[in-house]
Amino acid sequence: MLDVLYEDESLLFINKPAGVVIQPSLNPSEPYLLAEVMEHAPGAFLMQRLDKGTSGVMFFSKMSAINAKLTRQKGEPSNVCTQCDRDHTRSVE
Repeated sequence: MLDVLYEDESLLFINKPAGVVIQPSLNPSEPYLLAEVMEHAPGAFLMQRLDKGTSGVMFFSKMSAINAKLTRQKGEPSNVCTQCDRDHTRSVE
């Protein structure tokens, strides 16, 4: 069962537990998260991947126009906050 953190008409954010694969593996009997997402939101676009052993938030686009825009933005340089604390923010390009 999906652990949906946020969902609207455009986006879906889920909590991925460690030990779960995202896409089908060489083992056809191994369950994978993308199948559950497609059952919940048919046609959703996978926007990033996490390794099997990694837990974390994953997001999916539910509209092709949003998918295209986000995919283009991934290739553009930007400042990303990589570490924030009470005293400072460090950004990298």
